[in-house]
Amino acid sequence: MTELNKFQQEIENLLKNSDKKTEKELYNLYIQTIKDLKSALASDYRRLGDLTSTEKLKLSQMTALLNQLEHSVTELKKGLRTQINRHLIDTGKIAYNELFYEAESRYGAINFSMLREEALKTIIETPVANFKLSERLNDGIVERLKSNIKDDLTRVFLGGASYANASARLAEQGYSSYKRAMMITRTEAGRVQAVARQKSQLEAESLGVEFKKQWVATLDKRTRHNHSELDGVTVEADGYFEINGHKTKQPHMFGIAGEDVNCRCRTVSHLEGYDAQLRRNNENGTFIKYKNYRDWEKSKKGENNE
Repeated sequence: MTELNKFQQEIENLLKNSDKKTEKELYNLYIQTIKDLKSALASDYRRLGDLTSTEKLKLSQMTALLNQLEHSVTELKKGLRTQINRHLIDTGKIAYNELFYEAESRYGAINFSMLREEALKTIIETPVANFKLSERLNDGIVERLKSNIKDDLTRVFLGGASYANASARLAEQGYSSYKRAMMITRTEAGRVQAVARQKSQLEAESLGVEFKKQWVATLDKRTRHNHSELDGVTVEADGYFEINGHKTKQPHMFGIAGEDVNCRCRTVSHLEGYDAQLRRNNENGTFIKYKNYRDWEKSKKGENNE
């Protein structure tokens, strides 16, 4: 794997921490969803406990479960939308700012344009394969979970399954849905960060910042072979990376599911010809050293509010 400098590694750690936080938040969201459904299912089993062993339960009889399912679907859609969008916006900003954070930390202030949240929202809702993120979450994840639960429990009840078996099936469907939601989240985060990085690199180039764009692959057993071959390859800011007849300006931007889904590659910007580690204070001519990215980010927000 291409070695990252201290600024790039700091950003990488921030992005990974955000990934872990979001993964935990989504997991807890699904845990609560399935917990609520299990509680409703238990209520129905208690209510219908007088049925003889020859009678079969029907999904239509599970009124508490069906009512809870409708409520849970609505809440799950809201939760996924809120948490995933927050993650994409936060990490998109970090990815855009990475180059400027390093450049300003090395050789002083740059009059660059911050990426506005409205622009990130536009990137997030840009259709991929003709579907917006909101549509893939609502229809591809949540409504699919609802349908799978109904189909699965219908079969379970026909087989005369106990509450324990039916409850286990709810848990399995919930976990499967959670894994699909995480796959979409990882893929979308990579895409949003890639678009944001490309925008920042073009912005930096227009301001005269000298650098090369370099592909960084994870280089483990899960890395696509052709992506590992791109590790360390450098191109100009608006240049393309090419492999096996395909080309892209950033990882996650091939436009081919087999290349983009669950990709963990990224690019970094190698600044050229600057070694200073300090930032000049424009008021008194002294230099100020940023403590970290968050310190730098806070200073930029302060400048924008002036």
